[in-house]
Amino acid sequence: MPALSTLRLTLRPDTDGTAELFVEAASAGFAGRASAWFNVREIAEFAQALNAFPLLADDPPRLQGGFSEATRGKPTVVQEHVFLQIRRAGKRGTLAVEVRLATPHWNGDPPSARRRAAFTFLTDYRALQGFASAVGSLAAGTTDEALMASDVDQV
Repeated sequence: MPALSTLRLTLRPDTDGTAELFVEAASAGFAGRASAWFNVREIAEFAQALNAFPLLADDPPRLQGGFSEATRGKPTVVQEHVFLQIRRAGKRGTLAVEVRLATPHWNGDPPSARRRAAFTFLTDYRALQGFASAVGSLAAGTTDEALMASDVDQV
């Protein structure tokens, strides 16, 4: 029996249109959790991008957050805490979910204090459709979590 992979998102909104997104993911014995702050609009746009069929090969849905700096007026993530990307992984509707999670690294912390998890698991459009809907509801504040569970193990 294939291992179950999961991706769970929860949100703690602030009053200024931003929210802390908490991400927990597990696959084949690997697991991690992290959080990052996002504009709620970014999360809603991510949900909308997940609804594309088929996903665009050259511009897959992606959500990335962490500590940012402004470079030429545009924020650039300089310390990544959350990275999610879903891309096509085969010709039969299989998708790859790439997950990178990390704890913040503060000045003065030893490098060993930082925790990271990075892995990729497979899913399909059926699971993605339900997840996309839940992420949209999460951004709208009408649900408490978005969960993707997958037992796909072949491309």
